[in-house]
Amino acid sequence: MDLNLNALNTFFRFASSEAETVESGPPKAEYVWAPAPSTGETKLVPDLKKTLFEILGNEVDSPAAFDKLIEKLKVMPQKDLKAYLQRFESALSPERFKRLQDDLNLVRGGWTSDPRGIPGDGGSNSQNVDMSLYPAGEVISDKPLMKADSFYHYHPGGSEPGKKPENIYSGFSQGYEDNCVITSWIKAGMALFGQKDVFEAVKEVAQGYFVTMRDGFKLYLSKGELQLAARNSGYKGDDPVMLTDANFMFAVAAKRAQLVNSYDRVGQSYANGVKSLNDGASPWEGYELLGLKDHIKPGRDSNAKLKELETPGEIGVASAPGHNFLVVDGRQELFGTRGGKPDPTLVEQVYVLQLSKVEAPQSDTPERLK
Repeated sequence: MDLNLNALNTFFRFASSEAETVESGPPKAEYVWAPAPSTGETKLVPDLKKTLFEILGNEVDSPAAFDKLIEKLKVMPQKDLKAYLQRFESALSPERFKRLQDDLNLVRGGWTSDPRGIPGDGGSNSQNVDMSLYPAGEVISDKPLMKADSFYHYHPGGSEPGKKPENIYSGFSQGYEDNCVITSWIKAGMALFGQKDVFEAVKEVAQGYFVTMRDGFKLYLSKGELQLAARNSGYKGDDPVMLTDANFMFAVAAKRAQLVNSYDRVGQSYANGVKSLNDGASPWEGYELLGLKDHIKPGRDSNAKLKELETPGEIGVASAPGHNFLVVDGRQELFGTRGGKPDPTLVEQVYVLQLSKVEAPQSDTPERLK
């Protein structure tokens, strides 16, 4: 197949494997998924389609055939997708080839007739998620979706402490990485304490941030580490500020994972801390790595807790086969959409949060992570 290298350069116009200097000023969205044109379609369609057609168009002989190819790629098993993409490897640098894989995974996670996308497709546990267990939710926003990897210009504080997210569903959501655990807990923390107030304190300095968590754990996160985390969270969403805040919390959790040697990786690098969040995790690791263990109501009766979460204003996190998700006002968040009530026959664990500290907090955490 002849490759259009100019088109590939356009496709990768922003890609770079090397760390860039963190610049001041507002971030710019690199990808925008615009609402579908007035053709009767109601789902989100990315403007990536044009450049992807320039790259993959030689595979087909008509626009209709191209659409069928994309539909095929969206549901193709990961191992088959990798085999398909090998034809591009010789024409691209290793870094750019990896970027092609990641960006196509993002398309698979967000550009789809099912608004939930295909979560976890870039993670190690994607084959463990039976998507038939999670019926499509309600799309409650028609704003264009953005890729989160350019949103790392974080500044703490604001004029409205405790302000809750305007849209906890699609403001930011899980993309193609298998990081539903930390994602659900970030959402829960935002919904409970406020979008920028999940941590006890954050102080910005020239090269990074000093963070104090609500359980007293303290750490320092560099701006370079934040940038690395943002480029690997895989998040998507329609709120630039919320994407930035979510990336920051993801980055802080990855730093704590590094410092406490999560997953028994002795002396692991920060990159491994990030990877640990994207490799699937136990439900308790999310609240521990965000410092929220003292805000989990005690008790292990999942049915009783699900009933409690039906009360307006109650916030929690539930785990079910292959997936963790936020529950708010009795409804589950499903990959950026608002779902119905969680199925009690599927739910394995339920955690209910509260603002005040619990006197005798329940913890499933090994001592090494405390």
